[in-house]
Amino acid sequence: MPGNAQAVLATEKAKAEKTAKSRHAAIVEEQREESEHTRIQHLLITIGRALNLAVHVARNDRHRACDGEAFALLTVPELPARDWSREVMETVSLIDLIWLKPETGEIVSAFEVEKSTSIYSGILRLEDLARSIPHRL
Repeated sequence: MPGNAQAVLATEKAKAEKTAKSRHAAIVEEQREESEHTRIQHLLITIGRALNLAVHVARNDRHRACDGEAFALLTVPELPARDWSREVMETVSLIDLIWLKPETGEIVSAFEVEKSTSIYSGILRLEDLARSIPHRL
């Protein structure tokens, strides 16, 4: 029986190592995708600013930075006030990037950057935005 215990321990150790290696690979891939998402957002911020537009980045991404540039310093702190319901404002404030006319706050364009998540949630956020702008329908 002593040999069996060693075999079982070796098998369990191999399983644990395989699981840890797989989880590590998943984390590395997730970080790569998040980094790519941030890089694309940064490019869209840069383009919007080059077009002399104000830029709003999703409120949950304001803490991000790319190439040493903090999104919070490159973008407006919040969306201009609208006569939309609180729920719509909450949803729209999560859109990855919105370009605005600086003098009026009018929305010029909105972008969702999807890499690893379902595109469906991004489409729903953009649809909420489109339905909230009467003259755009």
